[in-house]
Amino acid sequence: MIDQIFIKIFFLVLSIICFISLFQITKNRRLIWYVSVPVLILARDILYHFIPIPMVIGISDALMIAIIVIWFQTYIMDNKKTASTVLPNLILNFLKYNIVLIIIFVAISAMLYMKQSSEIIIKSIIENRILAICFSFLNTLYIFYIFDKIKQLNNEDYEPILKFSTLIRFFLIMPYFFYFFWGYDHILTQLIVFPAAYTLYPLVAYFVLSVYIKEKEISITYLSEEIDALFSFLKKMGDVIKGNHELDHIYKAVSDSAVDNIGAEAAALLMIDYETNELNVKAVTGYFPPPYKTDDYVTIKREYLEKFFLSNSIKFSDSVLGETAVSGKPIYIRDCSKDERMEHNTNIGIKHINSIIIVPIVISKKIAGVFSVIHTDRKKFFSKRDFNHINIFVDNAALTIENFFTYLELVEKHELDREIGIAAEIQRNLIPEKIPDFSGVIISAFSVPAKGVSGDYYDIIKLDANKIALVICDVAGKGVPASLVMVMIRSIFRLIANPQRTSGNLISWINKGICGNISLDRFATMSILIYDQKTMEATYTNAAHLPLLVYRKKTGNLEEIDTQGLPVGIDPNGTYGQKRIRFASGDTLFFCTDGITEAVNKKREQFSLEKFKSVVQDNINMNCDELSAKIRNEVNTFVAGAKQHDDQTLLLMKIK
Repeated sequence: MIDQIFIKIFFLVLSIICFISLFQITKNRRLIWYVSVPVLILARDILYHFIPIPMVIGISDALMIAIIVIWFQTYIMDNKKTASTVLPNLILNFLKYNIVLIIIFVAISAMLYMKQSSEIIIKSIIENRILAICFSFLNTLYIFYIFDKIKQLNNEDYEPILKFSTLIRFFLIMPYFFYFFWGYDHILTQLIVFPAAYTLYPLVAYFVLSVYIKEKEISITYLSEEIDALFSFLKKMGDVIKGNHELDHIYKAVSDSAVDNIGAEAAALLMIDYETNELNVKAVTGYFPPPYKTDDYVTIKREYLEKFFLSNSIKFSDSVLGETAVSGKPIYIRDCSKDERMEHNTNIGIKHINSIIIVPIVISKKIAGVFSVIHTDRKKFFSKRDFNHINIFVDNAALTIENFFTYLELVEKHELDREIGIAAEIQRNLIPEKIPDFSGVIISAFSVPAKGVSGDYYDIIKLDANKIALVICDVAGKGVPASLVMVMIRSIFRLIANPQRTSGNLISWINKGICGNISLDRFATMSILIYDQKTMEATYTNAAHLPLLVYRKKTGNLEEIDTQGLPVGIDPNGTYGQKRIRFASGDTLFFCTDGITEAVNKKREQFSLEKFKSVVQDNINMNCDELSAKIRNEVNTFVAGAKQHDDQTLLLMKIK
């Protein structure tokens, strides 16, 4: 028996070393719960050594199943929107399930021992090996139930779980055969089954780690390819516009580029006719079967379907395409066979669509059409990366189409001053129309262009439930050229922004992305701050922009925070410093461009950073919107009617 304990301790130490190594490499919270499993198994074995009661094994098995359930729940918390309808709170349901099992076992035992006392009934439950095995086995069935539910989600985020489901099922079921035929005290159970339990969790953790590392490697490659694809698309659009002023050629170039960039089998661009509330197909690349019900005669030949799709308008209610046109929300169906909206395209005929993405085309803040890509190959599925890629792609395509509309107006009217209007429209599309609401902060901002066209840009993005990204940027120069550089910066920033990246990572990627694609006189100064509302900490990086000002409520002082780095767009190998900052409730952050601090009055005097600080100190008790308005009024009062020579932008955030 001592030898058995030593064997188990050996496996325990091996498992803990494995888990600590995995966790140190990944820092992945999905592996944290695994660390407690080997300890629980050893505690079970030691307890059973001194109290050899079958239900000790049954209860410990239930606890281990609970840990696996918690592991599942961590994935669900990361994908709440897709999972909440199919998988409710697993932990709570697991507790309810066990309470029901206990009530059933007590009732069965009471029926079997009706004439016995309650002590004997409880003792019979605890000491009955068959009941203990049944209790463990039924808990294991709950895991099988979760596996089946996860398959219904049609979500690639759960593939690591499903990939190892067979392995997990085997290790969970295998011990019960030994327990049933040989009992808990047999030498095979003690030397094979119990120690083997230690190998399950490190093995699954290893596979999860391998998937995690592979995803990281793919992510790095994906970002590089994504930026290259973005500039390739912008260049292609420029060439098309130079060579042809027909809108149909623009639509076709967009659909062709999407197929090339994302590797889809086909793409379709449809625009809305608001007089009839229908979608009209404007461009198709590849073979795109109609994603809705069609007459049988149309499905006889592939060319019939192609002509039918191109020549017929589509009512909003007839197709999943219309759903996006009405709601303005993108649709990602990874596996069409598991979505009832695609029931007319999941047979084995020529109408088959395996995977589909549909994204709204928004022009001038209005849904103008939809863009869709499909896989018809039964072995190919779109990923969430593809979904994010096509959203960014369509966002830029919409800007291109919108700019082309404006360009056509300019050509028709021959008005040179329309250039300012074009650039101003681009600028308005770049700046958030409405500042989002956040639970832990209050944000206010304003941006006033000097000549109708601003070289300033700011953005606020919610990265996840806790993290917020704030960016402020000042592009050298004015007019359309500066606005196009801002389109590039905005596109790259929104493409690469995610909760795992720090401010230094983001600015480095932006710098590499625009270097070589713009002239040296189109550089930009910028600052990025990634704030975590939960920890009240942030990472901050400044690329030659004005320093961040932080008002500390506790001390009443204004701090200047700066980091090292050149403006973006100058040196592709430039390095950028980064600072981690801790905030407290009541602290207020100020980002501004030099158009405010260098505002000049008629006496050629500058407003100055010191006067800006003074206004902040004197009015810090105002709410964010009032303080923002106060700063703007103070600048206007100071210049006293003097001509504004530079764009003025302010972004402030107060910690609740």
